Amino acid sequence: MTRSLLFLAVAIVVVNASCRQTPNDVHTQAAVGDSSAEVGNDGFVTGTVVDRNGVGINMVSVSLTPLTSLEPDSTIYGAMTFTDGTFLVNGLQPGRYVLDARAPGIVGRDTVQVSAGDTTHTTVETNV
Repeated sequence: MTRSLLFLAVAIVVVNASCRQTPNDVHTQAAVGDSSAEVGNDGFVTGTVVDRNGVGINMVSVSLTPLTSLEPDSTIYGAMTFTDGTFLVNGLQPGRYVLDARAPGIVGRDTVQVSAGDTTHTTVETNV
């Protein structure tokens, strides 16, 4: 139990350190990305992390890693789910990404295609 709580606390700190909230939307978490990229070319991923019954799960760490990236220091984009299990990651360059949803005892994975200026929607079902 203590190990799970410690993992959750570390995951929250790491994700919160890499995410910022835009001032006009309390339900938007921006991802870490290349600030030199043109905003018009950014892609977005929105979705919901759910359990086996389709119920959204709060406080799940969502990370997106470029599928073509084999380098350990590649940019990873992330957010935390809200009380209803929803999340938003923006600032993504076009391409395919592996989406991992994780919290203590919870694992989910998906692959998403991001296009410039478009929003990709996904639902990630977890193991619980």
